[in-house]
Amino acid sequence: EFRRVLFRSDFIFAASNSPSSQRPLETVTPLAMRLRLAIDQTYASKLPSALKKNGAKEKAVKADDMLGLRAEVFGNPKYFGRTILVSWRHSTIPELAKTLGVKGVPSKWADHVYDRVWQLSFDDHGNASFLDRPQRLLAGDAER
Repeated sequence: EFRRVLFRSDFIFAASNSPSSQRPLETVTPLAMRLRLAIDQTYASKLPSALKKNGAKEKAVKADDMLGLRAEVFGNPKYFGRTILVSWRHSTIPELAKTLGVKGVPSKWADHVYDRVWQLSFDDHGNASFLDRPQRLLAGDAER
């Protein structure tokens, strides 16, 4: 079932490259090539500095951060009812899930964990559900 979800992806996003990491793009490039899908790297894996520093209320959406990704995915009808794969950085995956409105996600993604996929699903009313899924692609990957 897991592989079917990935291979049915309609859109792929990857956090924009940083000087120290191109990992999100590298992770999804083989799949994007197989599916003949473009990878959207518009969005940085960070919250706007005002939110990060103060926990301030959202005033403006920057086009190139997590809030911009949320605005794009939830504001553009082309994504409604579609499967979207997002490849992100370990350090900010929990914040991205929270930014997308998902509750009950772990507060940290451990740096040494590479065999997981978080599946976020949204119903027609915007209610989110969360599954932490093992990939089980390589020897030593977690069973659960």
